Amino acid sequence: MVLLLLHILGRISPRLLALHAAVAVSWVLLLLYCQRVFFDDPASYFFDPHGPRAQQLATARQAEVAAHIGAVVDLHNGTLPTGRPVPFINHWPKRVCVGIVSDSQKRKHDEASLSRTLASLKAGLSDDEKDSMHIVVLLSARKAENHFAFGKSWLPRLADQVLVYREHGSGTNVSDGTYHEVEYQVNGGKPPRGQSTAERTRLDQSVVMEACREMQASYMALVEPDVVARREWYVALWTALVQIEAAARRGGVDWAYLRLFHPAEGRWTLARADWVFHSVKWAVIYSLAVVGGFGLHRWGCHKKGAPGGGSKMLLQEALPMLSLGVWIPVFIKLLVLAGGLMAFRRHYLPAAGTVRDMAQDSCCGHGVVFAHARLHEYVGTLRRPPFDFSLPTMLDRLAERRGASRWTIDGSIIL
Repeated sequence: MVLLLLHILGRISPRLLALHAAVAVSWVLLLLYCQRVFFDDPASYFFDPHGPRAQQLATARQAEVAAHIGAVVDLHNGTLPTGRPVPFINHWPKRVCVGIVSDSQKRKHDEASLSRTLASLKAGLSDDEKDSMHIVVLLSARKAENHFAFGKSWLPRLADQVLVYREHGSGTNVSDGTYHEVEYQVNGGKPPRGQSTAERTRLDQSVVMEACREMQASYMALVEPDVVARREWYVALWTALVQIEAAARRGGVDWAYLRLFHPAEGRWTLARADWVFHSVKWAVIYSLAVVGGFGLHRWGCHKKGAPGGGSKMLLQEALPMLSLGVWIPVFIKLLVLAGGLMAFRRHYLPAAGTVRDMAQDSCCGHGVVFAHARLHEYVGTLRRPPFDFSLPTMLDRLAERRGASRWTIDGSIIL
């Protein structure tokens, strides 16, 4: 196919062939660069979980998380741990509600990852810190029995609340008090719930947000079920939130969200679900710029009394430039897979929970924190069609509309 395309371009214009060949070589070089640089970035398609840096960062914490799982429940026979009971502290309302959506249809969502994520949120925390947190897990499956974690004895012992879907008028899917049922048609069936990945993800996220909103916790953290929280994540989170709230009071500017990991400085990031939108947008902008330049040149030639030659010559040059626009989606797709375009390496080590203002688009929702006051608005927006955009893009648009600030941890507290 590529050879055929090059042959056609060569027949049309050798110069056009040379231009496209140069762009193709640039794309290949960028691909090699991404494979070399982004291998240790969990947000990247090129991430190597078995690489030396990833192993160095995660090995100690993974061992601690595994020990915590073993202390909470035996995964083989479901026996409860022995030893002294956890003290009854009973924070109310909770300081933070952690929402996790586990979608059995997604490749990276499995039983081992979900149990590790849940255990990492509490492993190493004090009893007081554990009690100040409420963890909500949604088993995203139309029939709860089809989800890989349904019926597992460890799940209700690692999570405080487990949500499952119930079809309207079909009775219950579960027979005990382990699970809390919510309507599958979260919008009341108007319109009926679709099956696209974008719609399913947004509606699932709205369900855990609504559950956290009802908990009246001060903050809500939306976390993916394939991450591992660092041992110091809880302290770093509260240090960061204190800084953000202080900045909001000083500047009189509300804040939209806090990300729990920080991409490299100078990095332009995109949500993977939105790459088509951005491809079309930049292709249109590019085409308008080329056509606009052609029009201005034609107008200038006309003013000078030479409308023919100049315009015809520029037209011959404008068409090859327009044809190069087909590469825009290809480059954007590569940047999305890479996790973004960065000038410096990702910061892995946390810096005492310090934060920085972030003006760029979000790349993903691996870990995002919201204030309770914003959950009602976010739930309504997530459930409102059309479902063309992912949560990160939706949050950025709302933030820009309100003039709200966006923050990120200066260092990653989730792996």
